[in-house]
Amino acid sequence: MIVASRHELTVDQAKAVMHTLPSPAPDVDALQELASFRGQLCSCLHRRGDALFELVEAMLCTAGPVRSPVELSLEPEFLRRHSSVYDALHHGRVSIDRLRRPWFSACPRPGRVSR
Repeated sequence: MIVASRHELTVDQAKAVMHTLPSPAPDVDALQELASFRGQLCSCLHRRGDALFELVEAMLCTAGPVRSPVELSLEPEFLRRHSSVYDALHHGRVSIDRLRRPWFSACPRPGRVSR
């Protein structure tokens, strides 16, 4: 099962989505690896974790540099009100020890082929 934000996709649904993408379409293994990383990242975010996750998505999807955190509330990936940005940053918690696992496992290593 592939988890995309709040939606779960079966492998067959992921394949169906891939057929609608322009060529070359990513393979199912890459999508499963991405879904696994996203799930591990979510497990590192506590107290306001959903808002923190949406902030991460908004940061990664923004077209240019971010000059202030509240700008991220204008991105379509951030589904909350702009006041949630500062609430998540002030009250949210990130487990740094748990974050190291998905972060370093996703980083390229010498001799590892990058996709």
